[in-house]
Amino acid sequence: WLREARRRLRDEHGATVYLTTMQDCTAEHVARERADRSARELDDWFNLSPVGMVLFDDSGLLVRTNRAFDALVGAVPVLLSEAPKALQQLLAFSEGRPLAQLQPGASTLESQAGLPQRDGSMRPLRAVVRCYETPGGQRRYMAVVEDRSMEEERDLAQVQIGAMMDTAGVGLATFHEPTG
Repeated sequence: WLREARRRLRDEHGATVYLTTMQDCTAEHVARERADRSARELDDWFNLSPVGMVLFDDSGLLVRTNRAFDALVGAVPVLLSEAPKALQQLLAFSEGRPLAQLQPGASTLESQAGLPQRDGSMRPLRAVVRCYETPGGQRRYMAVVEDRSMEEERDLAQVQIGAMMDTAGVGLATFHEPTG
């Protein structure tokens, strides 16, 4: 890959001469191609992830979401300021801006919230949010959101089994086959 610059000049006799300067830009082209390929690979990871992922900016504009996030949240707003309070709480966004604790280089911020569903039930979600600064100096916030419904059902089942064991009028035992 070459880059060239052409100039038309006049020599000392007034005749037109042409000067072409050529520069090898193969390494730059290869590096750009690698960067583009890496960006596409990251896009694929983002889209294939079974965990909800969202990227937003200082103003609360949702720059990017993946399908898992869309499925967890339901109606995805354009701006977090237009989102339900529970979603704002989950993504550490309040009063039109990200929480002050979210700073580039700081540790992640973990939060939990219940998002109302169309059927009236609440979906328990957990998010881990991190702030970083782009090369252009803008702040971006990435959050990974996961559904805690299964964990809550398991915890409830354990509580119910414990309550049943404590209140049963007969002796109950469990048998764990591998250990006898």
